[in-house]
Amino acid sequence: MTTPTASANTLAPEHVILGMLRLAPAHGYELHQRIARDLGEIWHLRFNQIYGILHRLEAEGLVRGEMEKGANAPSRRCYHITPLGEDHFAAWLHTPTVSSVRVIRVEFMTRLYFAHQQAPDLAERLLLEQVDATRHSLAQQQAVLDQSRVEERFNQLGIALRVRTLAGVLEWLQDCQVLLR
Repeated sequence: MTTPTASANTLAPEHVILGMLRLAPAHGYELHQRIARDLGEIWHLRFNQIYGILHRLEAEGLVRGEMEKGANAPSRRCYHITPLGEDHFAAWLHTPTVSSVRVIRVEFMTRLYFAHQQAPDLAERLLLEQVDATRHSLAQQQAVLDQSRVEERFNQLGIALRVRTLAGVLEWLQDCQVLLR
């Protein structure tokens, strides 16, 4: 078995599933319901995707599934996060997100959700780190824009779009700080 490593900016749903199982053990259908309820505007996962990911995570030793007999329902497989899964999730949770709108919208929001569930001070720290990273990226892009030549109009337009987008992300992050206090 290979040891998984936490990877920033994967935009993969494995961490969503690990995080949900960290909050509470669940079977596939229940995971689907919880993800749709709490992160449905961020993640759109089908049942077969969830079950496929659960099987892969189990093969990697990140989750453990056990059959549970229901009182008035058929038996079903309930999944629990393993210590290896806890370590993998924690490493991902504390990995900074690059300043890309799509990555922030999906991955950072997912991190922020789980950090807020775990400890509000962790969520606040992640927000501060993301604000700093975004300010840094914004300054870098502004410097590139300032040094661009007039004859490179379409490059200028592309860089200007990045600058405006990062400025909007920065404003949104600051709104998040206020809303989560």
